[in-house]
Amino acid sequence: MKWTSLLMLLAMFLVPSVGFTQDGGGGVQRVYRDDDVRPKRDEAKAAALGIRKYESKHLLLYSDIDPEIASQLPGIVDQAYDAWTRYFGELPPARDGSVYQITGYLMEDEALFREAGMQPTGFVMANFG
Repeated sequence: MKWTSLLMLLAMFLVPSVGFTQDGGGGVQRVYRDDDVRPKRDEAKAAALGIRKYESKHLLLYSDIDPEIASQLPGIVDQAYDAWTRYFGELPPARDGSVYQITGYLMEDEALFREAGMQPTGFVMANFG
């Protein structure tokens, strides 16, 4: 299935950028994740177009694929995230204390996502990862 490669692409984005701060005396350095600046989506418009939202602790997923498949993916991503943090260590904290979460889009009909405003102009679709 071509959308499977898009899920793999999601995994590459689980590595956040981090910000650094340092106290004035050259002491201990605190590291924070960047603030969450993900765009807010018009969920009513998306739902009217057949784009469903699925959410877990670490994934906010918008998709028009089979709901029986899509509904399972957020939990799978949470399990993968937990395995990655056990192996690589915890991510830096957010300044606001929020839990790290990414937004993913699994598209069967790309035009629906453009109409919903969820695909920026000039976006290049990745069919493999």
